[in-house]
Amino acid sequence: MLEKQIKIKGCQVSIIKPNTCAYCDKGIDPIIINKFAYKYYDQNNIVVTYQCPCCEQIFFAMYPITLGNNLAPLYYYEIIGGHKTEEKFDECLKDVSQNFLDNYNDAYFAEQAGCTHILGIAYRRAFEFLIKDYAIKYNPEQVAEIKEKSLSKCIEDYFPDNESKELLVRTNWIGNDFAHYQSKHEDIDINDLKQLIMLSVQIIVADVKKKEYISKIK
Repeated sequence: MLEKQIKIKGCQVSIIKPNTCAYCDKGIDPIIINKFAYKYYDQNNIVVTYQCPCCEQIFFAMYPITLGNNLAPLYYYEIIGGHKTEEKFDECLKDVSQNFLDNYNDAYFAEQAGCTHILGIAYRRAFEFLIKDYAIKYNPEQVAEIKEKSLSKCIEDYFPDNESKELLVRTNWIGNDFAHYQSKHEDIDINDLKQLIMLSVQIIVADVKKKEYISKIK
């Protein structure tokens, strides 16, 4: 039995890691790549992204949890795997937010694996990394302040172009919808959120390249 302590939402919990790869069926001690908590109706859950050290495939384990109750180790109730393709982005984003790239593709892997209930929160998390890491890149003296600010406040403070700001604000609205019981925009689905994030990426990439050329050409 592979027991591991992890920290999630400020709580230290113990989980039981899978000991067999969902792909190659070898006995393994899988590598934890990422983890996050989400609430679906009245049930709190943890999703842990694992990587097999043998075949290097990615798979997911889902754990039910009552936050604050960390006495007994949590056992996963579902393993989700399958062949994954990675979303490709402009190379300049690696220097802006590797966090965004990692979290977006975790969400994309989960989508391909059929984890439909967690996608909105997962994609919204990636979007927050994109916005805050961009703000930090060009305002390094404000790192602590940016980390503490709400996402809406970061959009307001660091994106002066009104048209871009309006799109980013709406991306945030839709991402937030997926974190709540009642959606305010019931005609909008996960594909709309992904499209909004891709448009947001275009805004960031265009701005980064614009700054690079302005700096390069004197």
